[in-house]
Amino acid sequence: MFTSDNEMLHRLSSDSFSETALYHDACITKYLLRKPSKVAEDASESTEHESAFTAFITDIKDDLFVHKKVFLLSNLLAKFCSFLPDNSKNAYTTQHLRQRLERYFGNTITIQSQRGQGMSSLVYSSSVSLSEAIDTVNHLRTESYFHLFDLANNSESCPNERQILHAAASILRKHMRETNFPNERYPSSAEMSLDYSLEYVPPLLKDFVMWLLDLDAYETYDVEFSGSREKTRKCLALAECILSINQGSFSPFHLGLALQMHHMFGSRLLVETLHSHGFCASYTEVRRFLTSASEHEVTKIKDGTYLPYGIAPCSGQSTLIQEGADNVDINAETVDGKDTFHSMARAVFQVRSSSDVPRTPGIKRLGERTVQVSETVSEIISCLPFNKPKERKEPARFSNATIQVFSPVSKNAEVIWVLLRLLSRNKAHLPSLVSQPITEHQTIPFWTGYHKEWSFANSDFHVVAYPPIVDSKPTDMATVYTTMKRCREMCQTAGQHYSIQTFDQQLYAIAQQIKWSNMSEFGNHILRLGGFHALSCFISCIGKLWSDGGLSDLLIDSGTYAPCTVEQMLLGKQFNRAVRSLTLAYEALKSLWLMAFFDWCDTEGHLSNLPEEVWETLLSCHLHFRDNDHFVEVSSSFSSLFEIHIVPLMEEYRKAGIAASATFQYWDMFLQAVEILLQNIRAERYGDWNLHLISMKAMIPYFFVANRNNYARWTPVYVLDMLNIPMEVKSSFDTGVFAIRQKAGSFNGIWADMATEKTIIRDSKGHGGIKGITTQKTALIRWNLTRHIVGQISAEMRLRAGLGRDDEDVHDESKPTAIARDDKQVSNLISHIEENMIHPFDMTEPPKSLVNISTGLCATPDVENSLLHSLETGTSLARKFVESTLSENMSGNFYGAIPRSGIKTFSKMHKKTKLKCNSGVTVKSVVNPELIFRRALTLTKCRDDVTVEKLMSFPIGPIPTSLFHDDGTMRKNVKSDLARELENEATSSFFLPFFDPESTVVIRDAMGVIQSMDIKVSSSFGDFGRNYLKLLSLQFGMTATVIDVFDRYDVEDSTKSAERQRRAFLSGGHKEYKVNEGSLIPDWKKFLSNGKNKQSLIVFLGDFILDSFVSQQIVQSGNTFYLVGAFRNPECVKKMVGSEVFECHSLSSTHEEADTRIILQTLHADSEFGSRNVKGRIVIRCSDTDVLVLCIHYFGRLKHTNELWLYIGSVVKGRDSRRYIPVHELSRAFSDIFCCILPAVHALTGCDTTSAFYGVGKKSVYKLAKESSKNLESLQNFAELETDRAVESARKLVSLLYDPKEKFKICHFNLNKLRVKLATTKDSALVRLPPCESSFKQHVLRASFQAKTWMKSHVAKQSHGSPLEYGWKKGHAGLEPVLFTGMMSSDFLEDLICSCKGKSVCTNACICSEQYLACTELYPCQGGQLCQNTLTNQQNDDYEIEDME
Repeated sequence: MFTSDNEMLHRLSSDSFSETALYHDACITKYLLRKPSKVAEDASESTEHESAFTAFITDIKDDLFVHKKVFLLSNLLAKFCSFLPDNSKNAYTTQHLRQRLERYFGNTITIQSQRGQGMSSLVYSSSVSLSEAIDTVNHLRTESYFHLFDLANNSESCPNERQILHAAASILRKHMRETNFPNERYPSSAEMSLDYSLEYVPPLLKDFVMWLLDLDAYETYDVEFSGSREKTRKCLALAECILSINQGSFSPFHLGLALQMHHMFGSRLLVETLHSHGFCASYTEVRRFLTSASEHEVTKIKDGTYLPYGIAPCSGQSTLIQEGADNVDINAETVDGKDTFHSMARAVFQVRSSSDVPRTPGIKRLGERTVQVSETVSEIISCLPFNKPKERKEPARFSNATIQVFSPVSKNAEVIWVLLRLLSRNKAHLPSLVSQPITEHQTIPFWTGYHKEWSFANSDFHVVAYPPIVDSKPTDMATVYTTMKRCREMCQTAGQHYSIQTFDQQLYAIAQQIKWSNMSEFGNHILRLGGFHALSCFISCIGKLWSDGGLSDLLIDSGTYAPCTVEQMLLGKQFNRAVRSLTLAYEALKSLWLMAFFDWCDTEGHLSNLPEEVWETLLSCHLHFRDNDHFVEVSSSFSSLFEIHIVPLMEEYRKAGIAASATFQYWDMFLQAVEILLQNIRAERYGDWNLHLISMKAMIPYFFVANRNNYARWTPVYVLDMLNIPMEVKSSFDTGVFAIRQKAGSFNGIWADMATEKTIIRDSKGHGGIKGITTQKTALIRWNLTRHIVGQISAEMRLRAGLGRDDEDVHDESKPTAIARDDKQVSNLISHIEENMIHPFDMTEPPKSLVNISTGLCATPDVENSLLHSLETGTSLARKFVESTLSENMSGNFYGAIPRSGIKTFSKMHKKTKLKCNSGVTVKSVVNPELIFRRALTLTKCRDDVTVEKLMSFPIGPIPTSLFHDDGTMRKNVKSDLARELENEATSSFFLPFFDPESTVVIRDAMGVIQSMDIKVSSSFGDFGRNYLKLLSLQFGMTATVIDVFDRYDVEDSTKSAERQRRAFLSGGHKEYKVNEGSLIPDWKKFLSNGKNKQSLIVFLGDFILDSFVSQQIVQSGNTFYLVGAFRNPECVKKMVGSEVFECHSLSSTHEEADTRIILQTLHADSEFGSRNVKGRIVIRCSDTDVLVLCIHYFGRLKHTNELWLYIGSVVKGRDSRRYIPVHELSRAFSDIFCCILPAVHALTGCDTTSAFYGVGKKSVYKLAKESSKNLESLQNFAELETDRAVESARKLVSLLYDPKEKFKICHFNLNKLRVKLATTKDSALVRLPPCESSFKQHVLRASFQAKTWMKSHVAKQSHGSPLEYGWKKGHAGLEPVLFTGMMSSDFLEDLICSCKGKSVCTNACICSEQYLACTELYPCQGGQLCQNTLTNQQNDDYEIEDME
């Protein structure tokens, strides 16, 4: 036996035949039968032994090598002894025979020792593969040749499973020994790939592991098996783990995985944990690699210039180099101001073809783990000396600056996409002769997916490398100068004549000043303004102009985005969400625009005059969208036809709309602004340099009108520079390389500053970034020099893991689920506008003045004029600036103050706030409540007479922002969310189970029936009445009793008047009509939006039904029909049975709402069941969340009703959502307390007559009420409680809504104290805080009044006082909510603003500056650059930059 594994491996490693013998048996046999070389014999060996051994070898050679048999060494000894003389048999041992066989055969045989006492060694040919060895061993029990494992005749036992595996391990260990990992160098990233692993992992080891993992591989071991990529990946990973542990070293996979984990998570514990289990290299090895890699990179520094790994010498435009630089701040806000890190990060991008992918080199492995910082290394991260210019240089002047900067902007760029999407919804009103495509669902992807689908792939991509960080304050001129100089030197070293560098606006301004002061040094240095930051600023401009006009409410009230998210997006933050939200709003509004356009064309007779080719080509585009080549051809043809035939009509319609409605013009301007946004994105995605410049030009007027003065000043400079770049650079940009593509593909270019954010900045701030090492110079240098190298390895490992291979052919937005999701959101926006807002493009009866499409608030003349002419104002300001400061022969000061535009938006119509200054002057103006709140909090820190507690005890301004919009209208949430949550607790049904019609009662919301009827089949009100009776007669098939309940619209001082008037204004329903049988039906939507029209229609229907009953006997014998509230006396209820009509005095009711009268009728029907001694069924047909809430609340009172069903839903756009909700099941699913408190909870958290709390949706309300119903049981009698008790009970609910985890439970007894806690510990915005006690009390009063109405539905004659006693007051258009009582914080706060009124500019010593506050917009400085308060300008700069991040 071998004394050690090493001895065995040494003897087995002399021949590699077993690895390479992969052909056929004849070749193997020929090789094995060749005569081995003679070995010198011991002198003591006799001739008898020689003769016997020769005969023995002759006898076993064929079995051993040809037949590949396995022998026990003891059996071979017995065979050998049979050839010896009798006197020599006992003297020869197995050890002698073993040595003799090893000398004779050498490495052509394997002698495998077996563990266990008395176990004989195995002898077999080394050519036997692992599979053959296992197969042979499996048949050892049946072998009998030479008594081979003959169990019947041999006393030695058969090898067990352990012995067999030990034999297999011997073979595998031999092959693993022959695989060596070089220790003198680290593997390259290419060597970490899966394909390379297939080459160096021993095939036998791979096969063995695969047999263990895959049943198919195991069962087909005798043929070559090709498993899935996933199985192969796992097999090779396990094989490399075995291989690495066997050799006591690390494989490429082990090192790659360790570096990937370190790169992505920066966790030593994670790496060491994986290493301890044998899955990756050690953390020590990671540090050694980083040090070796950094030393490798240091060798590239020549004369202070560093060319990072991956950046190749330039040979033309295909290898253009450009750089992005941005500030990186780590721990920027520490308590003591220490340990902060503010430096300039740089990322270099070089375009490459997909066939020229750089791989990390094989780096020499060093012994050190720490970088030795030499003087050369220190220089490349240090800031160079720079003498700041004594005066700021002016930019170059151009002879035709105005002409270059201002050029026409293309319109309707995205119309074809919207039109194709409309076709899938069957919403494009094409001529009747045109057969529209029949589609069950949307087939055209959303914007990005649409453009990617038919754009052509680009094989080029950009390599990213990280030059060293410049360790100095980024905004210092010396830092920017160093960055520019390093970039220029790097490009020169790479052989590129021009250097190209991108900064955000703040750094761009500094860089330009440096360039203008050093043209001899930076004459060939091209500076680019970061497009990502510029576009973020442009989004904030859109938000400023349209947010308060209804855009914000559209995105929130439709349920598309959360309130806080919308607020952030329209400030230019949350870039991706902001772009998507504006694109969604654009498609919804453009769809409405196009639908109105087609209606207008149809009315004007234009559609029939268009050639059929237009429609045929459009339909062909829709049909062949997925056929890339065909679609490009057809869409090109349609674009031409579109420009010739459709665009002129669109311009005519646009002019007509603008002339008819200021609201039309306002939202048409919005569509054009979003088209500029999408153009800029398309320019980067496609790499269209000309479109990039066009879109940048188009943004300039918006920067001026929105008072974004920094971008207003510097964007014209950027545009002029880019229009006059050298031809060599322009030629490269024209090919699209100005946009950064991090991978080859289509429609995937991004801005250089965004690429910088996504690479070096994200890496710096991520888990594997520089947090924690910013004070360690050597660690920081090592990170900087190796981050992109490790990033390349990490990317390779992600590819190996199958996580980095995106399907370039299919974008996420092109997948069916995404298409359905996006289309649903757009459809919801369209429906929300049509049903709940003013249609801005409706030409039938458009609002002539400018109105907020959400609230119906009419803009004042000055606001309307300012908004409608905002683009002209911005253009005028921009032209004046360009002409005076950038045009030739003009002497305007480029750095002079830019006049503010004086733009007035809908926010200017908000209620004004009185503010006191330290001089005693009181100023009344519109100021952002959040601004007052923040300034007031600042005052509490520096003044003893103002405390946070006192500040938060009152409303900050005239509007309690948590309950009301800034214009004083109530905040709303989505009531239907509560209905959906309630419905989820039971199983709805599309059909009712059978029930005795005699014991079934159907109660209908009559106004809901009216609104669901198809008005197109009725030309007059008489026709409408007859159609109503037809629908009524259909009800008697399932019931013997039908009850129709109408609302009342004649109640004075109605709490619903404000909501109804708002809806009327939204629909333009101001006109009153006379309703009689012969009158033609006017515009139905506008007719129904007027309450007086509704009341007239109700009275008409009541009289019409009574007359028809008498003349036609519409109610058959045995059936009963109740008509509730349909008469001139709306309290009256009439019962029709057979040919008789009875007035039901017991059911006469003063209820205003049909919701509560339905409940009253439900209770009456239940009592009728009791009088008949039956258990009945009631079906209520009403799609109203309020009714569902009341049904659940009241079901416990129904003693004789087995089933209560609520029939809700409608058929909209071909989609039938009608269904029956089993209220009886819902009521049993909830606790009794929950059912009792539900109306109160609903009223307190937002309904038609009460406000919702900002950011608190019905879903969270439902969850809280269900989980905490016991804590809210005091709300069971909310309608009966006195004011103080009602406020106390409601406060529990609201406190839990704002503090669900009860962290501040001690403050739940007083909302003022809870406001203090939330404001000081969570730094919550004012709008996200609960209302103060004074405004909350008024809210509770209004909710109490509504709860009294609901929770006393069983009382026919309600009398709970006047709404004027419950938080309402009389206004010019009906009742208005009382916002709060008492004073507000701004009444007693002084010094919120400075006293510099009347002066040309604020001084640096004004009260604002003394209290570390920036100046406001209330004085001549307007908080702008005229102000000498340094904090004002600092705030302006920071705010603009903050918006971009």
